[in-house]
Amino acid sequence: MGGGQSLLAAAADAAKNNCVELDWSNRRTDDNPKLVTIVPPSFVSHLLGSTLTDLRLSGNGIAQLPASFGRLVALEYDSIINRIDTFPAAALDGMRLLRVLTYTQNKYVVGIIIIPLLSLNAVDATLFHLTKLVYLDLSENGLVQLPDDDDSDSTASSSTNDANHGTWACLACLQEFHVSNNRLSRLPRGLEALPALHFLNVSNNALVELTALLVDRNDLQSLPRSITALPNLHTLSVDRKTFALLDPAVLTFCTALPTFDILGL
Repeated sequence: MGGGQSLLAAAADAAKNNCVELDWSNRRTDDNPKLVTIVPPSFVSHLLGSTLTDLRLSGNGIAQLPASFGRLVALEYDSIINRIDTFPAAALDGMRLLRVLTYTQNKYVVGIIIIPLLSLNAVDATLFHLTKLVYLDLSENGLVQLPDDDDSDSTASSSTNDANHGTWACLACLQEFHVSNNRLSRLPRGLEALPALHFLNVSNNALVELTALLVDRNDLQSLPRSITALPNLHTLSVDRKTFALLDPAVLTFCTALPTFDILGL
């Protein structure tokens, strides 16, 4: 049975048996190198109205998703590590229940769909629409920037329902954010507004222009050693608990900064 037909058969079986998970990952092999490159619209048709919340299509060299993919609105975990070089903004915009989005090694994982992307510039608004996200991984993509808060949106009246539309504050559930091994020279405006964030990994970037880092009132347990590689950092603010737990090498670096503020001391 051909790759595409196998995928359709798997979708039909998942819908028929009321499955919550469909794992069709890593079907590409040396014996079958041209398994499937385009997910047909009929794949979505099979799954509409199903109980599926977890979809895994990684490792198959998929290059294209159908425009109707966003109609799978019940998905919470979507993973596709393939070779799709255009961010599926329309698909993501419909998946408002997604909790896990992994876009690594130029491949994008949404909920449980991983798709390779070249830039997030075209999906800024879409990213901020995923308000259920708890985990976001954008590591190893060569990204040079992340979306800033939209100026007009960030100054919108708080009385409107869309006051945070287009801002990082929309991601109110986000707890863990990985954006390591990229080419970021600065952090995006508004990132500090993530209310639930407790883990941020920005290691191995190009943050040479970062001059001030204010991380007090966050109950942080530590700061990474990579902070010592910020040549232009001159201002750092932490709280007393974070200061007490600093690695000796990090502490030496921090105390040599022109401005090192410790909240509570």
